Amino acid sequence: MKFKEVLEKNDAELTAELVEKAKTLATLRTQATIQKLENNSLIGKTRKDVARIKTALKQRQLAAAPAAKAIAAPVAAPVAAPVKAAVKKKVAKTTAAAK
Repeated sequence: MKFKEVLEKNDAELTAELVEKAKTLATLRTQATIQKLENNSLIGKTRKDVARIKTALKQRQLAAAPAAKAIAAPVAAPVAAPVKAAVKKKVAKTTAAAK
Protein backbone atom coordinates (compact mmCIF):
# COMPACT_ATOMS: atom_id res chain seq x y z
CA MET A 1 0.00 0.00 0.00
CA LYS A 2 1.38 3.36 -1.04
CA PHE A 3 1.14 6.43 1.17
CA LYS A 4 -0.94 8.12 -1.52
CA GLU A 5 -3.53 5.35 -1.17
CA VAL A 6 -3.54 5.78 2.60
CA LEU A 7 -4.20 9.51 2.30
CA GLU A 8 -7.24 8.88 0.08
CA LYS A 9 -9.03 6.89 2.81
CA ASN A 10 -11.04 8.43 5.65
CA ASP A 11 -10.29 7.97 9.35
CA ALA A 12 -12.78 5.13 9.89
CA GLU A 13 -11.35 3.14 6.99
CA LEU A 14 -7.81 3.76 8.20
CA THR A 15 -8.63 2.66 11.72
CA ALA A 16 -10.23 -0.55 10.43
CA GLU A 17 -7.25 -1.13 8.16
CA LEU A 18 -4.87 -0.55 11.06
CA VAL A 19 -6.61 -3.17 13.19
CA GLU A 20 -6.55 -5.63 10.30
CA LYS A 21 -2.86 -5.04 9.57
CA ALA A 22 -1.95 -5.36 13.26
CA LYS A 23 -3.72 -8.73 13.43
CA THR A 24 -1.99 -9.83 10.23
CA LEU A 25 1.37 -8.78 11.62
CA ALA A 26 0.79 -10.74 14.83
CA THR A 27 -0.19 -13.79 12.81
CA LEU A 28 2.87 -13.50 10.58
CA ARG A 29 5.19 -13.16 13.56
CA THR A 30 3.64 -16.22 15.17
CA GLN A 31 3.98 -18.20 11.98
CA ALA A 32 7.59 -17.11 11.63
CA THR A 33 8.46 -18.50 15.06
CA ILE A 34 6.36 -21.66 14.91
CA GLN A 35 6.81 -22.66 11.30
CA LYS A 36 8.64 -21.52 8.23
CA LEU A 37 7.10 -18.63 6.29
CA GLU A 38 7.05 -18.84 2.52
CA ASN A 39 7.70 -15.13 2.17
CA ASN A 40 9.59 -13.50 5.05
CA SER A 41 9.33 -10.06 3.48
CA LEU A 42 5.61 -9.94 4.32
CA ILE A 43 6.48 -9.07 7.92
CA GLY A 44 8.45 -5.99 6.86
CA LYS A 45 5.84 -4.91 4.33
CA THR A 46 3.05 -5.23 6.87
CA ARG A 47 5.08 -3.31 9.46
CA LYS A 48 5.61 -0.49 6.97
CA ASP A 49 1.90 -0.43 6.11
CA VAL A 50 1.07 -0.08 9.81
CA ALA A 51 3.57 2.78 10.08
CA ARG A 52 2.10 4.53 7.03
CA ILE A 53 -1.41 4.30 8.46
CA LYS A 54 -0.32 5.56 11.88
CA THR A 55 1.57 8.43 10.25
CA ALA A 56 -1.46 9.50 8.23
CA LEU A 57 -3.73 9.36 11.28
CA LYS A 58 -1.27 11.39 13.35
CA GLN A 59 -0.88 14.00 10.59
CA ARG A 60 -4.65 14.41 10.43
CA GLN A 61 -4.88 14.68 14.20
CA LEU A 62 -2.20 17.39 14.33
CA ALA A 63 -3.72 19.30 11.41
CA ALA A 64 -7.16 19.26 13.02
CA ALA A 65 -6.12 20.89 16.29
CA PRO A 66 -3.00 23.07 15.98
CA ALA A 67 -4.44 25.76 18.28
CA ALA A 68 -5.40 23.28 20.98
CA LYS A 69 -1.89 21.87 20.94
CA ALA A 70 -0.37 25.32 21.41
CA ILE A 71 -2.66 26.09 24.33
CA ALA A 72 -2.20 22.74 26.04
CA ALA A 73 1.58 22.63 25.59
CA PRO A 74 3.19 21.57 28.84
CA VAL A 75 5.36 24.12 30.55
CA ALA A 76 8.70 22.79 31.70
CA ALA A 77 8.80 23.04 35.47
CA PRO A 78 12.16 23.69 37.12
CA VAL A 79 11.88 20.49 39.15
CA ALA A 80 14.76 18.63 37.56
CA ALA A 81 17.53 20.70 39.16
CA PRO A 82 16.53 20.09 42.82
CA VAL A 83 15.97 16.41 42.11
CA LYS A 84 19.42 16.10 40.53
CA ALA A 85 21.00 17.87 43.48
CA ALA A 86 19.27 15.54 45.95
CA VAL A 87 20.39 12.48 44.02
CA LYS A 88 23.99 13.73 43.88
CA LYS A 89 23.94 14.40 47.63
CA LYS A 90 22.59 10.93 48.37
CA VAL A 91 25.17 9.30 46.08
CA ALA A 92 27.94 11.29 47.75
CA LYS A 93 26.77 10.13 51.22
CA THR A 94 26.65 6.47 50.24
CA THR A 95 30.06 6.73 48.56
CA ALA A 96 31.59 8.41 51.60
CA ALA A 97 30.03 5.81 53.94
CA ALA A 98 31.42 2.99 51.81
CA LYS A 99 34.98 4.31 52.11
